[in-house]
Amino acid sequence: MRPMNLVRVPEASDTLDISDLDVDAAIEACHGDMRGTIRALLIAYVMLEQDMQANCSRGYARRPPHASGSMAGRQ
Repeated sequence: MRPMNLVRVPEASDTLDISDLDVDAAIEACHGDMRGTIRALLIAYVMLEQDMQANCSRGYARRPPHASGSMAGRQ
């Protein structure tokens, strides 16, 4: 089994710059199986989302607005 070298950390300037070679590499890593490729990408997305939620500061999350619209009376 050969190692998969799919993960490439993008620079800030090319975060959304996904080339056809990147897409081809993802498909090749799944042996041409398109459903497998999509499944792998979705799994990676969910894992990143869970990691982000687990590591996000609770103070950073937006609180729901107070019913009266003011901060008076909050403890």
